[in-house]
Amino acid sequence: MPISNISRVKTITLKINADSNNIQVVYSNNNLAVGGELIPNHKIISFNCFVKNLRVFANVPTLEEAPLPDYQLTDTATAKLVKTIDIEWKSPRKQLNLYITNAINPTNNDWLQVGSLSLINPYGYPFRVYNILDLFTDNLALELGENGKIGINVQDVGYGLITDNDRVVVHGSYVEEVFVETPQAPNVFNINLSGNTAGSNTNTPNEPTVPNYSVGNSSLIDNAFLLAN
Repeated sequence: MPISNISRVKTITLKINADSNNIQVVYSNNNLAVGGELIPNHKIISFNCFVKNLRVFANVPTLEEAPLPDYQLTDTATAKLVKTIDIEWKSPRKQLNLYITNAINPTNNDWLQVGSLSLINPYGYPFRVYNILDLFTDNLALELGENGKIGINVQDVGYGLITDNDRVVVHGSYVEEVFVETPQAPNVFNINLSGNTAGSNTNTPNEPTVPNYSVGNSSLIDNAFLLAN
């Protein structure tokens, strides 16, 4: 059977639940399985998912504002880096953890943590946007195979969980590439046993032409003999 490739682009949108540290699924491809059907009579033989864009919008006004780094003219590049890290990880914050798994029905033990980031309330800005795809891969896209899943949760590190007054949203996009077996249409022939010549084709220009065959004998027995021989 011929093999066809089907690509579809989808959007990721997920709001982090308030007062919860449960892992929420950002993406799952459980709805696809090798041997299953994407559409009727089109069996899946292979598929991949490519997460192309994955970001987090964070507005956490319930935290105290984190100050700007106090750089001095005499600071070295290393000293400036240390001050920046201290602002990120020692200010009042909430911690966002990222996970991945290939378990069909994952429990907490099945999720493997691959990264964390610090949600702070930056001085002078009402929100922050984080590119979390960088925590999964250095490539242009994250490739996920069969049963691949991405999860996320918020951890209380001494400043509480997300509240109803906070807003943390995961958004992005992914491409699913599915290879399917395409059924081949059978050949169809019209055979005229009336003894008349085949009529003209009346198909519209967009319809396939079906060949007509005429057997020019009036006897049905003779026609059957001709067809058999």
